[in-house]
Amino acid sequence: MEWQFKPPARESSVSGETFSEGEIVVCILHLDAEGQLQRVDLREEEADAFSAPGGVLGRWRREVKTPNEEAREARRQLMATTEELFVSLFEESDPEGEQDRAVLKQLLALMLERKRVLRRVGPAVKGVQRYRHPKQDREYDVPMDDIDPAKLIRIQEQLQLLV
Repeated sequence: MEWQFKPPARESSVSGETFSEGEIVVCILHLDAEGQLQRVDLREEEADAFSAPGGVLGRWRREVKTPNEEAREARRQLMATTEELFVSLFEESDPEGEQDRAVLKQLLALMLERKRVLRRVGPAVKGVQRYRHPKQDREYDVPMDDIDPAKLIRIQEQLQLLV
């Protein structure tokens, strides 16, 4: 299954009418007839009549904001999701997928370091870089390795969640 996260729509997915600032919009995550994950943004009265062929997976409400506010909020949510994914990689254990997890840990750590969420603690020792998460007051040992194209292809699906 391919995942595509679209930004919040500026108009209704059903009627095509533009939402006004401050309006409450219903967002629905569903599977289409081909089994692909889709998202629709609707007015409340349109949402009651909406029918998804593959079933509704999630539903939430949001307030329409100015484009600048929405872009800021989308960036904040992406960073929070990336941070949660990084932390979850250290909480779960799967011996079969450990190589893929190590690559994901490394890529996410570099991304979060760039965004100043994580800080390096000293130099890498024996292929492991220690990172500190100041907000959580926690440290993580991240495997550092050369990332070759074959490894990236293996974890391409997980990476698409972040792009």
